[in-house]
Amino acid sequence: MEARLRFVLWAAVIVILVSAFIHHFLKVEEAADHAVFTLATKNMLDRANRIKQIWILRQQPSTLKIDKEIIELSKDGWVYPKKGSNADCERVLSTVFPKRKILNIEPNVESVSSSDGYNCIYHYTSLYELKVILSGKRFLVLFDSTQ
Repeated sequence: MEARLRFVLWAAVIVILVSAFIHHFLKVEEAADHAVFTLATKNMLDRANRIKQIWILRQQPSTLKIDKEIIELSKDGWVYPKKGSNADCERVLSTVFPKRKILNIEPNVESVSSSDGYNCIYHYTSLYELKVILSGKRFLVLFDSTQ
């Protein structure tokens, strides 16, 4: 009887330790994922700003050729590729974030046009999405997490 009680106690201790380890690992993984998406957001904004700087240096043309790619721009120098009368969010992403994938995940692209720009939403998982917004003279890259 005493051996059985000792076994149950040790089993309970092991289960508690394994549970604590898994819980801690999941928190670390969540923080790492958050950092990766935050870094991607910063990289996207940095690339858009570099394109705008080149636009200014080249006397504000309506298109730029960078690395063999023709980039369409708004009148204020922000990335603004068009598909018909709307923004082409696939090209916005490939221009400001050529890798496209984050954590080896290809995003689902959602496009919302507005009268003075666009709102491109890139859904990477049900928990993480990035938004690239051009509204008038403002260009934003936002990271949204449902956690």
